Amino acid sequence: MVAIQWGFEDGHRLQIAEILYESLGKKFIPVFGKRDSCVPCISAILRPERTLTATTGNQVAGIAGLQFKGSGYLDTRLRTLTHYLRFGVLKAIFNGWLLESKVRDDELHFDTIAVTPRFRGLGIGSQLIRHVIDFAGDEGFSCIKLFVINTNSRAKRLYERLGFDSRAHTAIPFPWSRTFGFSEAVEMVLALN
Repeated sequence: MVAIQWGFEDGHRLQIAEILYESLGKKFIPVFGKRDSCVPCISAILRPERTLTATTGNQVAGIAGLQFKGSGYLDTRLRTLTHYLRFGVLKAIFNGWLLESKVRDDELHFDTIAVTPRFRGLGIGSQLIRHVIDFAGDEGFSCIKLFVINTNSRAKRLYERLGFDSRAHTAIPFPWSRTFGFSEAVEMVLALN
């Protein structure tokens, strides 16, 4: 049985960071570095109040990271990143700007979804997304926005099945397209109300 809830137990931080690293390593490595620096940093900067988790027993099966009303699921303030990355913060700033998105106060940005390989194909991703949709509707957001990369057609099909529409295609310029391993991001939107 899978339980979906806001936040996470402090003991799950490292497990969540590992899941994010495994699922999103192509995005995180250029910003946070290799596993030995990336996982501890992400573990430390996770914000539970912007994180939805799917758990089974004491195992985290998946997570959804959100951004709304001025903050996201990772604390990416310069002071915080400098503390954990030291001089690597320059690399994070240089590469990380590409992953930042502007979010209006009436929008919810669905920043990240990751399901552990062992639990994929069981509908956990869909459950997480439906919880996000319910939350956004209950909180009065006008829409949910997300970006899906052109190399992730499976995720794009899932979002389309759940009602998201493609709005804009953004080419990723060189050298970032090579650094991150994808050449385009598609903005998808689910209108609410």
